[in-house]
Amino acid sequence: MKFIQETPRSQRSIFGYAIDDFVSKDHFARMVNDLFDTIDLSSIEDRYSELGRPAYYPKSMLKAWFYAYANGIRSSRKLAKLLEENVAYMYLTNLRRPRYRILCYFRKENEEAMAKIFARVVHILCELGFISYDKSFVDGTLMKANASKRRTRKKGKVKEEIVELEEKIKQKLKEYFHEVEEQDRREDKIYGDKRGDELPPELASEIEKGNLKKLVEKAKLKIEQEKADAIDKKMKRIEEDYELLKEMEEKGVDEINFSDEDARLMKHGQGKAVPAYNGLVATENQFITGCLISQDKSDDYSLLPVIEEVEEVKGGALKPGTPVVTDAGFYNHKNLIGLDEKSLEGYIPKKIKTEKKPFSKDKFKYLKEEDVFLCPAGEKLCFSRYVTDKRRGTVYRIYRRGDCRGCPYFGECFKGRSKSRAIWEDGTIELVEATRERVKSERGKFMMEKRKTEVEPVFGNLKHNMGYRYFLLRGKNGAKIEWTMMCTAHNLRKLWVMLLQRAGKSKMSTKALIENLIDSRTREIIPINLLLKNLSINIQNFKEQFCQFLSKLVFWVKTLCVVKIF
Repeated sequence: MKFIQETPRSQRSIFGYAIDDFVSKDHFARMVNDLFDTIDLSSIEDRYSELGRPAYYPKSMLKAWFYAYANGIRSSRKLAKLLEENVAYMYLTNLRRPRYRILCYFRKENEEAMAKIFARVVHILCELGFISYDKSFVDGTLMKANASKRRTRKKGKVKEEIVELEEKIKQKLKEYFHEVEEQDRREDKIYGDKRGDELPPELASEIEKGNLKKLVEKAKLKIEQEKADAIDKKMKRIEEDYELLKEMEEKGVDEINFSDEDARLMKHGQGKAVPAYNGLVATENQFITGCLISQDKSDDYSLLPVIEEVEEVKGGALKPGTPVVTDAGFYNHKNLIGLDEKSLEGYIPKKIKTEKKPFSKDKFKYLKEEDVFLCPAGEKLCFSRYVTDKRRGTVYRIYRRGDCRGCPYFGECFKGRSKSRAIWEDGTIELVEATRERVKSERGKFMMEKRKTEVEPVFGNLKHNMGYRYFLLRGKNGAKIEWTMMCTAHNLRKLWVMLLQRAGKSKMSTKALIENLIDSRTREIIPINLLLKNLSINIQNFKEQFCQFLSKLVFWVKTLCVVKIF
């Protein structure tokens, strides 16, 4: 047997109670239980061996973990305690009480299960009509890592420390040699023409006893400790720094934290840098449709990975023309090109700093018919030549005016020794213009206002209401597991509230709503082997209940017979 056999929740004990009586019909724990029962976890269950002691049922562990995260609890010790004290948690695990180490290990080793649960919850939201993938709002937030800033070393600082230590070693060596010279001078004054190696009487007696070797070793150790210890410590520190630099080069990073090697120093709202991760989400109707963890300090190159994550969860590409709305932090040409290749409408405003500059590139109007740029002074910049950026692999078209020295804005428009202003174009001018016009349109203004009520409330709920401002698990994989669980917990909480509202209007229980809205579709989703498994469980439950009924019937018949005899 792979798993510990669980008692059916509807089965009554000898004391007359059933586990199903622990929570009310509209309780959040009941919704979590009913929803998780529709998820196929056979791929995870198949990893367990038939040998050894039966394991706890994975689905029950997942129910407990996600219910805990939805209530702002993520400590395995606290969860283990709640499984002994709180009836809602007991209901979800069928009175099973795993130890905190088992709970902690299960969370760390089941990244696939967490991602699968998130995707399945999103699918259910889609089936219920709460999301339709007709728009996507993307943003990121800083999440502190479980690491100290003091444990972070930067490549530049390490190099400076190596130079400083080498200078200190050189200084120590100079002092040592100077001291040796001074010692020689003092010995010359004391011994004069004598060799200075004549033994004093106390040492002569030790030699006679055969202890010369011992005295020499003792003297040698004393000299090494006094003169070489400080240098040895610094040399060891230099070797450690060189090993650290080598590790940074191999990983291609500029900094490393000894507590969490994947965390990076990022500035939060107060301007202080802390080891952290960038938690990214895509939302629709305040439900999270995609979540991702990034090590990048900015959002510049995180948009396309988030969209790909949404498509992976959805199980297919987004419809052409789907609006993708972000803030200015995601604005760059790579993101614009990527959205255009996917046939998605990007609503990405340009950064305010460049908008305020009177002579920035966007102030130069491109005339497609003439293939020229028109500057703010009304002069034309014509195509000059091609330039290839080998590092980025980008080919630029250079547009330049012959001579700008007669322009009234000369010296303000550009700086340097050049006689004229140049515009570097990478072939995205039409795409940039289209995005700018799209953002400035009435629909664009509506989308930008809508974004404020889409993503920001999600982060507010996660950080303020649920208390998730930092990660407990270390490493990028650990942060990804926790971020997925946090986002799933947010969706579960919001789904429960929406179902309660519907249940109040229709006067139906949340379970009945889920069954009416999901069951007809889940028959196509649940595999045949899972249906057969559920059928066998139901048959077994019927047998057990029937046996209990027969035993009670026999008991009452015997009782009646005894009463009749007397």
